[in-house]
Amino acid sequence: MDEASLEHMLNAIRKKIPDFHWKTSSKYDNGKGVMLMEISFFDPTTNGNHGKLVYKSKTGELLNGWYKGLKTVERDLLVTDAILDIMNYEENELEGQ
Repeated sequence: MDEASLEHMLNAIRKKIPDFHWKTSSKYDNGKGVMLMEISFFDPTTNGNHGKLVYKSKTGELLNGWYKGLKTVERDLLVTDAILDIMNYEENELEGQ
């Protein structure tokens, strides 16, 4: 999975929604090519946790995830699909204000 593409997608959301904060971290590496990454979504002013996506770094296969206002993110998705779902959710939230 191209980390630069993920970062670009997440930063595109942040441009539209200044309160959108995220960070990535490595959660597991077995030394045999299986690395799990996590994207955390949060509010730095309240330390509120808005969601997490856990995915396989090499393939982008989503293993687990949730995001505020959305039900649990579908596991059969790629992480890029889940980020697009989050982008749509946030854009709908802006339109509803």
